[in-house]
Amino acid sequence: MMFTRLSALFVNARCVPAAVSVQLVDLSTGQPHRINGLSLSLRTHAPDEVMTQLMRGRDPGRWRAEVIP
Repeated sequence: MMFTRLSALFVNARCVPAAVSVQLVDLSTGQPHRINGLSLSLRTHAPDEVMTQLMRGRDPGRWRAEVIP
């Protein structure tokens, strides 16, 4: 019985994508965007959605959202 529970847990764990960090980069400096000295970095399982949200209303000629594994 225990083996069945563990194998079900393993199968479910494989379906969840790994968490990655997404950060906003200023193209003029090549540095991450900072707020009060801390770089803006978000951990997520849905990097495409976070990248879209970070870039909303921003000039793509000045900003880039990048994924860090």
